[in-house]
Amino acid sequence: MKKEKGSLTIYMTLVLLLVSALICTIVESGRMSAVHTRARSYTYMGLDSVFSEFALPMFSAYGIMGLWMSSDEINEKFTGYVNGNLDRSDLPYSANADLYGMSLTNSELVSVRMLTDDNGLIFAEQVYEYMKYYLAESAAEELLSEMEIFGQSDVVSEFTDKIQEYSEVFTDVENAVSEIKEKIGKVKEITENPKELLESLYKTASEYTGTSEMFTEFSDTLNELKSLKSELEEGLNEIKEKTEEYYQMANEAKTAIEELKNGLSLDPEELSGEIYESIKEQIEELSEKSADTETDFYGAAENGETAEEMLEQVESLESLFADIEGGLSLKNSGTYAQTIAQYREIFADFDLEELGVDLNISEVQEEDTGILDSISAMVDNGVLAYVKEDISKKSVDMSEFPSVTEEISDSEDESLASAAVKKVTFSQYVITHFGNAKESSEAVDESALEYEAEYILCGKDSDVENLKGVTDRIVLLRSGCNFISILKDAEKKAEAEVLATAMVGFTGLPVLIKIFQIFILTAWSVAEAITDVKTLLSGGKVPTIKESTEWNLSIEGFKNFSGSEITENSSERGLEYEDYLRVLLVMQNTETQYFRTMDMIQANMCLNENENFRISECVESVELSADFKAGQIFTAIPFVKNILGSSGSSYEFSITQSFSY
Repeated sequence: MKKEKGSLTIYMTLVLLLVSALICTIVESGRMSAVHTRARSYTYMGLDSVFSEFALPMFSAYGIMGLWMSSDEINEKFTGYVNGNLDRSDLPYSANADLYGMSLTNSELVSVRMLTDDNGLIFAEQVYEYMKYYLAESAAEELLSEMEIFGQSDVVSEFTDKIQEYSEVFTDVENAVSEIKEKIGKVKEITENPKELLESLYKTASEYTGTSEMFTEFSDTLNELKSLKSELEEGLNEIKEKTEEYYQMANEAKTAIEELKNGLSLDPEELSGEIYESIKEQIEELSEKSADTETDFYGAAENGETAEEMLEQVESLESLFADIEGGLSLKNSGTYAQTIAQYREIFADFDLEELGVDLNISEVQEEDTGILDSISAMVDNGVLAYVKEDISKKSVDMSEFPSVTEEISDSEDESLASAAVKKVTFSQYVITHFGNAKESSEAVDESALEYEAEYILCGKDSDVENLKGVTDRIVLLRSGCNFISILKDAEKKAEAEVLATAMVGFTGLPVLIKIFQIFILTAWSVAEAITDVKTLLSGGKVPTIKESTEWNLSIEGFKNFSGSEITENSSERGLEYEDYLRVLLVMQNTETQYFRTMDMIQANMCLNENENFRISECVESVELSADFKAGQIFTAIPFVKNILGSSGSSYEFSITQSFSY
């Protein structure tokens, strides 16, 4: 029987096995690629579903998205959503319909970012994104333009502060002269004159006859002269000491003016021409008038020389006492008479009336300068009581606020231009979403504080304290701007000079009059600023730099200013109260501003939604790692299975996904 060979059959069988293995490997590779794609999709959808549960009331009111969940809750909800997508039990023929064979084995959060992280910048970025189409570019530029003027008012404040600092030096000059005058008055109360006592001694010695009466008369007169010498020496030495103090004060006054000129940062490139020239003019006038102090305006130097000469005369009497110490007798009376005659000539022109300084103290001074102290005290104590009635009495517990519980540090590293635009944007967000003393908030049904923008600026626990802080700051801003305005007003400067002369003109010291003129202009600007704040809180406008006709207080109104009867006077142009809030917000430290804004959001959410709400517990973004497992369905070449992540009869792999609002 003939045998058939099976080599071809074996060959074809082997080829078929290889082709089948290749086909299965290709199918398994495609399936696992789809598994990975589906795993990434389920991971993203799971996180998307979790993050869809953001705090809706906070978003509705403030446009901020935050997920108020713990890490464990996020993980649990993510697992539920993914497993729900993986569940195929509701499909027909589910046992054979699932070609993916996937399951979620584990998931964990790699990182979590809260709204309060990065010094509040995470929160702020949402605000910037939300507001980028809200604020017109022209409006931002206009506010930044106004900011330049307020920045220049800082130079004005620096100038007035230095004047205040150096004013004490010139007051000390005045006080030194006053003390000289006082000592002169004390010396002039001495009714006896050495010249008269010397005349009596000379007459007794030259006519001495040896009688006990004449001996006693000589001795008594000599003792009177010794006593008078001691009294005059004491008084003249005091005048000498006070005169030396005057010289010291006068030199310090001269130095103060030089320091004022050299220490004030006046840069014509940073200041407008008018402001630069106005302040420069004031400094030059101070320098010019201070020169009168160097030329001894009071005559203190001449008086000092006179007192020095008199002191030398009085001290010379010590030699006379030594020469006639032995007692008067017939033997030495002639010699004594000759010696006394010499001193009689020395004191021939001795007259205490020659002492004196040009100082005429008037009692009216204390009354006239009282308005300066009154306005200063008004500012120190706060102006709120003078500018607004019906103040909210609301207060809050700040213990759980993010600004208290979180650590805040300054981490700004942006360019000035970029930072300025962002500051303006954020300030607009605060004004449009939070209430203030002029406009109540409409974001929520009830606000924890009425003056929310003021809280963001001041951070106090009560409406009263926050509004007080803001009104005081606006007064400072307006004072600087008003001072700039008044320096341009020749009529008001002249009125202030007349009042300054009435206040300190009794001294006659020109530089002191000039300083008091500046004090009056400063106080007048402050009083005007208080009326400005009253106008702003009443809904009116106030020009940044005023024209003369826009000024509220006349010089008489200033002198009688008490704050009790302030009338608001709105202008057709200028900024409103909310504009000044924007200015203050732009000036504020950004990190502090971010956290205080979050304070208000949290306080209002607690009041209106859930008292346990904490914005510091709100998640803004996460990074999550999910571990999946998929069974092997089609066989594959071993090395390909290793590439696909096979572990025995299944595949294991991880998906890392980030998600943020």
